[in-house]
Amino acid sequence: MAEVDWDERARQGVGLQSVIDPGDRNGLKNGLIDRIQWGVVQPWARSRREVLDYGCGIGRFAKRITAAGTAYCGVDSSAAMIDAARQLDPGGPATFAHAADLPLPLASGRFDGCLTVGVLQCLTTADGQALRAAVAELARVLQAGGELLMIDESYNANPASVAAALGLLGAAQPPRGGRRIAVLGDMLEMGEGAAAHHAGLAAPLAANKVDLVFACGAQMKSLWDALPNAQRGAYAENSKLLAPHVMAAAKPGDTVLVKGSNGAKMSVIIEALRGAN
Repeated sequence: MAEVDWDERARQGVGLQSVIDPGDRNGLKNGLIDRIQWGVVQPWARSRREVLDYGCGIGRFAKRITAAGTAYCGVDSSAAMIDAARQLDPGGPATFAHAADLPLPLASGRFDGCLTVGVLQCLTTADGQALRAAVAELARVLQAGGELLMIDESYNANPASVAAALGLLGAAQPPRGGRRIAVLGDMLEMGEGAAAHHAGLAAPLAANKVDLVFACGAQMKSLWDALPNAQRGAYAENSKLLAPHVMAAAKPGDTVLVKGSNGAKMSVIIEALRGAN
């Protein structure tokens, strides 16, 4: 994974773009990811007394967690991110700490919950030492019986994350005449049950009243075969071949969800949609 200058990201002052996707100019993708992640964090945080947000960035969860009555401490290796977090919550009950290196400047056993979102994939090295050290440090500051919540999809897709994204698509209210459109690529590394996992997405697609489905990849053929004719947009072997079909069908007012594993290269379709906008 390429090195990221997190201090520079923070100094740009672009909100969710600084901690999720800096290329998301209109904020739709980042907003969707943030809502999906908060849907996981919220019920977990409510059951905690005090949580540590490791790699907190701009502290995007701070206000929401403290509003639920849970104490919050955010820590990040970027001093500029911590400055941005404090500016977003001036005088609030959340606390923030800069920690360029381990160990963290925090007491052992302080927290009954540790949270880390989109951080651990940045610590991957050939020997795995950085990742092991970070997890060991989180275990140190956790009290006995405490819980560690890690959200790291690492450019991947799985049945749970796709279903959650479809839930948000279903909750969207397109303007009059607009449609809900799902553009889905292969969920890779699903093992022997891959065909069933992909075909099983037909149920949440129906439940969330998705009007049109576009799919690409060998695994997504199982979903395509399970879809009713009225819901079928187009199927192609890969995202490059599917993109023209999506572009021809999408129109102003449509709400479009694009989801797939990194290997499915769904960014090709996202960039095409951005170019059209």
